[in-house]
Amino acid sequence: MLYNLKEYGEFAEITGYATVTFAKAEKFLKTNRKETEQEVDLQFFDADLIATQDHLYFAVINALQAFKNKTNISKSVAMETILYASGQRQIKKQFNSVA
Repeated sequence: MLYNLKEYGEFAEITGYATVTFAKAEKFLKTNRKETEQEVDLQFFDADLIATQDHLYFAVINALQAFKNKTNISKSVAMETILYASGQRQIKKQFNSVA
């Protein structure tokens, strides 16, 4: 599904695929980045580790919001999205609030 995230001036496409495998995922991503004329971030997630499509949608929204607020801890929206999807951002915030 394609989301128009007007508040951020961005689009997000979240699509699930079954039985897709990559022998060398990193090589595929690097090749895609070099051949893309537009600024596009592409990420793949193991579906077994994703709760729902909303899980990824909100990870993207949180990542974009972090960059908007200059509270991001990574250098790219793609990596920030991974951190939110994996819960790493929430874990870090919790440790920082306790310390």
